[in-house]
Amino acid sequence: MRDRIVSILDERISRYRQGFGIVVGLATPDDTLVVAAGSRDPARQLPMDEDGLFAIGSVTKVFTTTLLATMVERGELELDQPVQSLLPGDITLPTRDGQPITLEHLATHSSGLPNLPDNMTPNDGLRPAVEYSVGEMHRFLSSCTLSDAFGRAARYSNLGIGLLGHALGLRAGADFGRVLHDRVLSVLGMDSTHLFAVPWHLQDRRVPDINPSADRSSAGRAARLRDVDRSIRAPETSSDSCRPTSVCSTHRWARP
Repeated sequence: MRDRIVSILDERISRYRQGFGIVVGLATPDDTLVVAAGSRDPARQLPMDEDGLFAIGSVTKVFTTTLLATMVERGELELDQPVQSLLPGDITLPTRDGQPITLEHLATHSSGLPNLPDNMTPNDGLRPAVEYSVGEMHRFLSSCTLSDAFGRAARYSNLGIGLLGHALGLRAGADFGRVLHDRVLSVLGMDSTHLFAVPWHLQDRRVPDINPSADRSSAGRAARLRDVDRSIRAPETSSDSCRPTSVCSTHRWARP
């Protein structure tokens, strides 16, 4: 199996130019086979290995919604709680037919919010501007209109998950990144998963083109493959402070 995977990866890198380095994990009930190919930094001619730190993009959303699940289980929040109740008084979220946006709407992409706000200037076609501030998000939310998907259909929204993370941090009274680390990532043993400000001692493991993001709750993390594997196996390994039901709940909510 390993040789077959290596052959596929080598072909994708050398023939089809689908990246300069790839790491694959094949999870089985007993273990995870990890295979690496190519380079993690061609400029420095460093070989790729299983310890490479990758931007995990929207996989971050799984951990944000898991944080919500743990806070609901602890009685700190309710799924049907209006998001407005967690925000400062100077912001007024839009409603639809008199109904407010709830935490569950944000977690299930059924809030009717757009994917991205129209006052965000992209660095390129993929990444939001790192300069986008909470104040700019507040201004957009105070003036936007919800689509007719509100409460009935899933419409992918980076903005919605970004707002969810912002609200969770406010409820916990701490920085969102710190709360997520303390309540979810560290509990699951995800030791190398960080905000894009990767610690100095791991800089050499970083795959180039990991850029910072203002929207840390939807796409702002870097991780090793082993950490992602731990999150997949969480129902079998997690402790009481991040119970399996918290992780499984995020999958149950996948269909609003």
